[in-house]
Amino acid sequence: MKVKEMIEKLDLKLLTKDVSEDALYAEVEGGYASDLLSNAMGQGQTGMVWVTMQGHQNVAAVASLIGFAAVIVAGDGPVAEDTLHKANLNDVVVAATEEPALRLSASCMNWVLARRTKQCGQFWRIYMYIRCFRPVLR
Repeated sequence: MKVKEMIEKLDLKLLTKDVSEDALYAEVEGGYASDLLSNAMGQGQTGMVWVTMQGHQNVAAVASLIGFAAVIVAGDGPVAEDTLHKANLNDVVVAATEEPALRLSASCMNWVLARRTKQCGQFWRIYMYIRCFRPVLR
């Protein structure tokens, strides 16, 4: 899934208006939720979406350093103007939502699972056959 697609599907508000098309069409490889910057630095990976309530400029620095596909500020947390300025300079997508972080994370997970199931429908049918029916046939 692409960042822009995720923003539209989850009805997020795009806060960084000057990011490149490359940033908006970057592939989302996963997600990480944490409000501790050091935790996000240690556990986050390139291509992930970072869900946080933090809105200060260090969020943009960490997102750029790790290579997050996007940052979502949840819970209607305030985002400082200097954060958006730094994010735009570093081509970091920052979006926001009023949804609490847990609900947003659950929505993301449900959407990802639905997409994977649809894309991998044949795989799942074969897997379920082998897992469920094959032992009965023995």
